[in-house]
Amino acid sequence: MESRNLLSSILSEFLSSQEPFLYLSLNQILISYIENIIPEDFITVNLDDFDFKKIPLSPFPYLIEKLNTSEELIKKHSYSLQQETILSYFDNKFCKERDDIIVLEEIEYENQRIIETFSNLICNSTKNIVILNAQLLSEESIQIVKKLDEDKFNGKLILCYNISQVQNKEVEDLFYSEISIFHNFYEIIAAETEETITLPAAKSWDITNYDEIYTSLHNMRCLFSLGQGNDLISFIQSHQHDINFTKQELANLHFEIAMINILSRDYDSATKNLLLVIDIHLLDDTYKYAICFLSLILNQQSQFSTALKYANNLLQLTAENTSSKFFVLANMLEYMNSEKLTDTMQTGKYFAVIDLLRKNNFNNNAIYTILCTPWFYLQSNDFLRKLLDYIEESKSLAEKIGNQFGLSTACHWKGIILSKLGNKKEAFNWYRRCNAIRNKIGNSVAMIKIRNGLSYEYLLDADYLNAYDIINSFLTRIHDIRNYSEIVITLTNLAKILFFVRKFDNSYLLFNKALKLMNIYGVDEFVFVSKNDITIFKSLIDCINGLYTQAKLGLYAINNKKDEFITYNTKPLQFLLQAMLAITENNIENAFNFYHQAMNFIDTYCSEQSHLYVFINLEFAIFLHKFQFEQESKKYWKKGIDFAYAHQLNYYTNIVSSLEIEEFANYTAHFAPLTVSVDYLEELAIKVKLKNQIAKHQQDLNFIDALSELQYRCKSKNEYAMVASCELCNKLNLDAVILCQMKDGVYSPITFDMKNDIRIIDSTVISNLSSAYKQNNKKFLYDEDEHLFYKEITYKGFTNSIIIYLEKNQTLTQDIIDIAILSFNLINSQLISFDLEKK
Repeated sequence: MESRNLLSSILSEFLSSQEPFLYLSLNQILISYIENIIPEDFITVNLDDFDFKKIPLSPFPYLIEKLNTSEELIKKHSYSLQQETILSYFDNKFCKERDDIIVLEEIEYENQRIIETFSNLICNSTKNIVILNAQLLSEESIQIVKKLDEDKFNGKLILCYNISQVQNKEVEDLFYSEISIFHNFYEIIAAETEETITLPAAKSWDITNYDEIYTSLHNMRCLFSLGQGNDLISFIQSHQHDINFTKQELANLHFEIAMINILSRDYDSATKNLLLVIDIHLLDDTYKYAICFLSLILNQQSQFSTALKYANNLLQLTAENTSSKFFVLANMLEYMNSEKLTDTMQTGKYFAVIDLLRKNNFNNNAIYTILCTPWFYLQSNDFLRKLLDYIEESKSLAEKIGNQFGLSTACHWKGIILSKLGNKKEAFNWYRRCNAIRNKIGNSVAMIKIRNGLSYEYLLDADYLNAYDIINSFLTRIHDIRNYSEIVITLTNLAKILFFVRKFDNSYLLFNKALKLMNIYGVDEFVFVSKNDITIFKSLIDCINGLYTQAKLGLYAINNKKDEFITYNTKPLQFLLQAMLAITENNIENAFNFYHQAMNFIDTYCSEQSHLYVFINLEFAIFLHKFQFEQESKKYWKKGIDFAYAHQLNYYTNIVSSLEIEEFANYTAHFAPLTVSVDYLEELAIKVKLKNQIAKHQQDLNFIDALSELQYRCKSKNEYAMVASCELCNKLNLDAVILCQMKDGVYSPITFDMKNDIRIIDSTVISNLSSAYKQNNKKFLYDEDEHLFYKEITYKGFTNSIIIYLEKNQTLTQDIIDIAILSFNLINSQLISFDLEKK
């Protein structure tokens, strides 16, 4: 009885104190005892009750209902984009789907706003609460508890843990470890001699109860209860062989699982589940949502070509229903992906998509699309001024709907545009406002983006130390970032800063690491990171260090990569490289011509790059000095320094102007070491790649197993051929898969290209491909012009072939070849089985 008396004493003392929180760690005997001694004015919740497992963010929605919270109060405290979802849950226990689609960059922010809403709805209450078996609180529910503590909850809250369950957890309970050192935490264990408690067997999920599982998963997703959602997903996956749902039910379930994967930033699992929805092919809203989110994920992973393919599929599907929200979203996705892949005119499409989104009240998606500007046209001041009006509109929209994340992004872009228009002082003010908002929000990716933006502004003013420090000071958190493009951008930006202060060895290393990470992560080059740009920087370093052959090879590689772009800010450096190489060949006239091309290019296209003007003049002067063109060297040296004084570029006026050419050539600026190991970043990237390869290998095996089982589900050869070709098409993100067969010496298709009515596949086309394949004498035939893969197999008197059309921007990779050949071998054998059965 001593433990019970102690517990009663602690409880009595807590109730008479000003302390709002009490943390107890008890065994089952004392948990059962405390239920009987809690005062009647407490709301008691036992999370071991199965009904609480079905409640998202358990137990807080239940508590809010117990507090008789009004609809007006919910509206007051909820984020406008989440308001209908929250109200619908309290109205009928099923969350209404939002019309807009969540912006992936805002996932953490939206999660934060949900936590704030539920915390605020409870915080002002003076009601007292006890939560038994608190070890079952999900991560998001723990965040609400922390927020209640932070915001000074007016009532009293007791969290009571079952110590045996805490100790038996496979993963350490970090929150329990955190509170265990608090002054208001008590661990009490009843003596073994005291009576034991026999509890009934805990109720669990019923895998055959679709409505219960689907509704719970849907609500958990909509209210960002991801910990509970992932636990339920684990249960579903461990009992998948007992599932006997309809196609519609399976599609719905896979979509909800995919959405929780997305919100948990598990894009690989999300892709797998979205493809399963697409494969079921019901062409309903769930199918269309699946295409939307698959395109979004691929865009986030910089796989713009494949993302564009799905956006175009959705456009085709909704073309006859232009009032549909999916038609609006399809146009948005088509623009967002095509803009990344082309340097052709996109401004008309940009404005049209924004108008379409606004007209249909997709305000948050409109904000995000406004901020996906057509980068190639940011060089036109007329366009910039028009764009500034749209940025201002996005800022107003964000303020209107209460989206602080969107507001911070609008402030960021307003700073970018003002800087491009030459208003640097005002630009800095908007950057700083953005930085302040993002620091408050605490999103790592958003914070590194604005720091990259601020760093760029410092770079323009040749304030290299601040440009470096503002990124370097944040690098310790770069491991938390799963946006691989942003990691590459950050390393590239640091490499450029070090380049401009002539720390060439460090710069070269970072450029190499950036390229390695692009290859490891599979990040395509894009407007912020061009491989040609990196080659120019590296070749200039080679040239300055006297490695002229290496520099020439770099320049040769650039000139032969016609399909890869060079950004406007780097193009003048290419002219500098050509000027330097001309000097090495004693062709001084050509050198001056290239120098003037560099200056003219800066004046015409990137006049805001003041530091670049000075850098090129000084490096040209150093190189002329090195080859004993003394008079010319002094001329360009003076020209660079004079320009620095005229534009108040303090790095050059305070440091460089006091040095002679020879001294500056040997001068080393002092910069703090990087706060992150780039080798460690590469190791992490390799681990991520290895993990993805293992997961992909397993997915490939699962795909082949699924193809093998198709013959038992299909009643005829033609049905099997059609289903198998669709499966392969979706698996490899292809344009079309067509299976063909020779009969009586004549080739004919078994399946048809359903996506392209213009493409004609007849016996003549197949016969010509077969002849070319046989002459080629290889495992397969690939026609690069047609993006066409062809293979055929003759076995037991049967000849079957496969024609694969790749997407326009798709590359024939070894992965595609391996899966295509392995799949066709299997498909061929099963087609023959169908034919032999007929005989």
